[in-house]
Amino acid sequence: MNVPSVNNVLQQIVEQRRARLRQAMERQPLAMLERQVAAVPPPKDFKTAIHKTSGIQVIAEFKRASPSAGALRPGANPVQVAEAFLAGGAAAVSILTEEDFFHGSLEDLQSVRRQSPLPLLRKDFMVDPYQVYEARAWGADAVLLITSILSPTQLAELFQTAQGLGVTPLVEVHTAAELERALGLGAPVIGLNNRNLQDFSIDLTITTSLIGRVPREKVVVAESGFETPEQIQQLDASRITAVLVGEHLMRARDISTTLHALVQAGQRAHSSKGTSW
Repeated sequence: MNVPSVNNVLQQIVEQRRARLRQAMERQPLAMLERQVAAVPPPKDFKTAIHKTSGIQVIAEFKRASPSAGALRPGANPVQVAEAFLAGGAAAVSILTEEDFFHGSLEDLQSVRRQSPLPLLRKDFMVDPYQVYEARAWGADAVLLITSILSPTQLAELFQTAQGLGVTPLVEVHTAAELERALGLGAPVIGLNNRNLQDFSIDLTITTSLIGRVPREKVVVAESGFETPEQIQQLDASRITAVLVGEHLMRARDISTTLHALVQAGQRAHSSKGTSW
């Protein structure tokens, strides 16, 4: 596995993603992809699935590897893992599809779509509207838009493309400035990423420091670094809609049991969401 230095990992990921994108567009022009999108069933409602009054929901992530952690579950079968996610009580599933640094694929997304009834999020480094069409064609109901790698114009274009296809855009932020961009866009679903993508370090206080700046009508997903039921139970369920958990589940000996403990903790989170919206 190619592991670049932490100082330029994000830049290398985005550059490689752009190279892969050019190859994909040569193999399958957008017009062909649009026809494929027209033939797939309508997307599932990702936002509604994760936005419930019964505490904090869990979005479980299928993730083969990462630049910082290496391989997480060698030989993992995405369908079997997705079945464990369903059994453990996940509200939705995230599939990491980046090939070179995370060892994911669109085939992983497609195989889970064929078997799982849960809404699916394509998690990748999206830099072009083509990838949103690609996500929909291969079965995604939502896409991750990372504010830090997109200009305001690019972010708006990707956001509008997703909405036009009925795909939920999860707009991810890590700083107050990025959050202001997401709010200015009118994003209804916002991800607060505790992971710094410049060096892949984790700081769980990112969520707690930014949540007070998010209007209460927004659907908020806390991302990265959650490993224990206690961490989730301490979150404010009147402000946090869901948590996204990947590496902890992929390393677990028993995925469904580990996930169930996190789901139960979400139901016990210390504030009542039902009286706050």
